[in-house]
Amino acid sequence: MNIKEINHWIDELLDKQAAQRISCTCLGDKLKGFYPSEFLAECAYVLVDDIPVPPITLPDLDISLFRNADGITYKNTYFIRREREVDTSLHFHELTHCVQWKQLGAESFIERYLSEILTVGYDKAPLEKMAYTAQAYFERGGQQVDMVSYVSKNI
Repeated sequence: MNIKEINHWIDELLDKQAAQRISCTCLGDKLKGFYPSEFLAECAYVLVDDIPVPPITLPDLDISLFRNADGITYKNTYFIRREREVDTSLHFHELTHCVQWKQLGAESFIERYLSEILTVGYDKAPLEKMAYTAQAYFERGGQQVDMVSYVSKNI
């Protein structure tokens, strides 16, 4: 599956799940000062039992890494396990990925994300490190930072 095919698979998934999307505006009070309300209005999440993963077959890519995750982001929509819906920290992490998708564009994000994971591994991939670092900052009760601006400057 190439980048264009992955992007097409994502578009089809998002179309199929459109009715299940929950607007991230419901997170506004919890994430106030981090994500602008206009940005939250553009984003949504879907509650799932199984994380949807494109049928990618690449040498050196362990796809179970994604299937076993608590969440995954595709463009302005992320999918999280039902039991994690109240985990604001997880929402924060996935919204950071939404900003990255928006800044890079779909095909550039997909290409960069996969390249980083294949080159340095999931834990050291810069896009993941950015999301985990931001999530940890949020969990520690750090000062409010406009995450859209932060990601734009650091991507």
